[in-house]
Amino acid sequence: LDWAHHTPKHSPTVFLGRAARDIDTTVNGSNVVQVIALGKEGWLFINGSFIAALDLSGLSIAGDVQAATGYFTGDELAGKSTRFEDFSVRPIQREFGPSSETIFDEPGLIGESSGSATLTDGVTSARFFNPYPVSQGSWSSGFFLRGSGFNTFHAVFIRSDGQWYHYVRTGTAESDTLLRQISSIAIDTSTGGSNLVRVVVVGNEGWLFINDAFAGALDLSALTLRGDTTAMTGYFTTDEIAGESTRVGDFTIWSY
Repeated sequence: LDWAHHTPKHSPTVFLGRAARDIDTTVNGSNVVQVIALGKEGWLFINGSFIAALDLSGLSIAGDVQAATGYFTGDELAGKSTRFEDFSVRPIQREFGPSSETIFDEPGLIGESSGSATLTDGVTSARFFNPYPVSQGSWSSGFFLRGSGFNTFHAVFIRSDGQWYHYVRTGTAESDTLLRQISSIAIDTSTGGSNLVRVVVVGNEGWLFINDAFAGALDLSALTLRGDTTAMTGYFTTDEIAGESTRVGDFTIWSY
């Protein structure tokens, strides 16, 4: 039940290896393995579950991607074979950023960034600087994903109450549906603090990271059309103060 991220076979060094309960080891079972590599960072997913972040800094130049079996001696039986299907490789490319801007509070309206990109799947990342002390008022910041029309989007954001939220709208304000609301100790709500928020999206699935810590999985099946990705603030009407603003840094969008 182990997986490993390691150097080639002649070296015994293991960078990261641990048991993963999501691995199916049953007879005739199967496993869906997904790896996303972005610069010096990577993320491993097995059967739809986030397993771990990968440190790819040891080798960052372009190269071949291949399916492989039997990495360790003893992981093969003469005359046996491993069947795989749906093997696909998609290049990752930057669609927007890195960009920095300020989103101003407009009470009654959700604030949106001027920068955006139109895509279905990708990685979106930005650092949001806390706009004011929580004693002064509440705030929220994050992303709109797959914004394909008016009131049509996924909204994934953190809030000054130390929780993150996932809402979806499918055409009207009344369709606003809360899909997840979870507390996270990774959220920095301190005065003058900031939060690095990153969302990885693949098909019906997504994964949220806050300050490089895995925060939770996202069910994106309710809205799968290609659409705009933007940074946003003040999702709730109580999360804005007239005259205040939220600074956004390193806002970057990649597609694949």
